[in-house]
Amino acid sequence: MYFSNKLPTEDIRQKVESYQFEHRHATPKSSVLDLFRTPNIRKNIMIMSFAWLVCSYCFYGVTYYISHLTGDVFINVVATGSVCLIGCIICIPLIKFSNRKSVVVSANLTCSFCLFIVGFVPQGKGSLVIGCISELLCYIIFIVLYLYCTEMFPTVVRNAAIGICSMMARVGAMIAPFSAGLRPYGKWCAPVAFGIFPMLAGVLCLLLPETKDTELMNSIEEAEELGRNSSPIERTSNDFSVAEGEEK
Repeated sequence: MYFSNKLPTEDIRQKVESYQFEHRHATPKSSVLDLFRTPNIRKNIMIMSFAWLVCSYCFYGVTYYISHLTGDVFINVVATGSVCLIGCIICIPLIKFSNRKSVVVSANLTCSFCLFIVGFVPQGKGSLVIGCISELLCYIIFIVLYLYCTEMFPTVVRNAAIGICSMMARVGAMIAPFSAGLRPYGKWCAPVAFGIFPMLAGVLCLLLPETKDTELMNSIEEAEELGRNSSPIERTSNDFSVAEGEEK
């Protein structure tokens, strides 16, 4: 029996079980500490954790801040909620055609710029629109960071990396209301407090490797090599041709 790729299918089960057996015994056990033992992976997890913290901090903080701007509070809440749906739609082509690092860096810097504008323009519809744009960018960053983090760390520590980043995002969400509460000290205080950190996160993310069109890594050594060379192993048609030839 053959499928469209002209490869036999009779012994698929045997090959899958053999592959699982080999990797179950050949792959050493890893722990969360392996994320901090090698220099490049340690750099990546620290920057990624900070990026998650900043994204959550800005998203929840700006949502709270915008809902209390002048105007109808119900319209403000509807506006902030609508950007999440728009962000999901925008992320589909971004993830498919754009580099992960480019999206995260540019969105962080643009978000920071918008938040600074919110702090120094008269409150009204204009500040609401600009605030919604910054929240939209935060939401897009959140979605892309999930994928970016998954592709950046190898299988043996991937769950631990996502767990650490998610924990840092919860920390950012807890800090956000305190910054949003700075509004009584000046209308510019809260937006500036939110705007500084995306700028810093965007600059730091320039140090991360690009992972678009890469194979998911399995070992610490592969992830460390990716961080050292900043040149991902691309999936190409030649790779599949070679693999097909070896299979035959």
